[in-house]
Amino acid sequence: MGGGDWGVAPPAVALLPGSAGNALVAGARSPSLRDRLARACETRGLAMTAVGQARGPDAWFVAAPTVSALEEVAATCGLAFTHNPSRRYCELLAPISDIIEAARRPFTPGGVEANRFDSASLRFEPFPWRSGPLPPGTYEHRGGGPNTYAVVHDDRSTSVVDRRVAMHYELSRLRRATGDAAYIPLAWDSADETLYCDARTPLPLLQTRAAVLATGLLPTRTTVHARPYLGDREVDAFAAVGVLAYRAIADSLDVPLPIRSSYAQH
Repeated sequence: MGGGDWGVAPPAVALLPGSAGNALVAGARSPSLRDRLARACETRGLAMTAVGQARGPDAWFVAAPTVSALEEVAATCGLAFTHNPSRRYCELLAPISDIIEAARRPFTPGGVEANRFDSASLRFEPFPWRSGPLPPGTYEHRGGGPNTYAVVHDDRSTSVVDRRVAMHYELSRLRRATGDAAYIPLAWDSADETLYCDARTPLPLLQTRAAVLATGLLPTRTTVHARPYLGDREVDAFAAVGVLAYRAIADSLDVPLPIRSSYAQH
């Protein structure tokens, strides 16, 4: 949220498109809420389960035979009820170029260290800067507080955004300048609807939410062999992301839309 702050949405019950009829309990969750949900489900003969995740908190699901039963559980526990939040997030996704334009503002480099996004490693690498204007590129400035990420445009104007947006905008700029598929960070497997994103350049927050809320599960970290688009890379794999969500995420990041039929993983 900026300035090192963070926030959590109020809890809600969300019926997801890729969860086989289960509803996800999303947002802020407390032990007392879990107890209330468990009692509400037990009273109605419904199942509530917690799915452990290696890279985050458990995901809570409620299984019910009808939508009305889920709505009743949500109302009993004082929770909102919603359908397909992934689609709602997809509708919020603006083109990354629009985000960069909206974030244009003067920026004076500061801090004790400047790193530049490197086109070879796809990481921020030390940049020999001490003072004066920066050349066009995407930079990470480290000081005493949170890191600052600035895009320097060809006309030397600047946009200040978060780390993930900065990286994906630079990838877009590199693709347009070179036409090189090495700068395509996404791929999608039409066989099982898995969305892959290069782990070095994770999806921005809204795109991550759109992908995660297809199933309610966080991505798994794996390695894929998917030439020519991802090659052999460590990736975040998001399960059961439908083609419309994939297209919305890719479009928002200015990524071309190759659809690969299969991938080898290990």
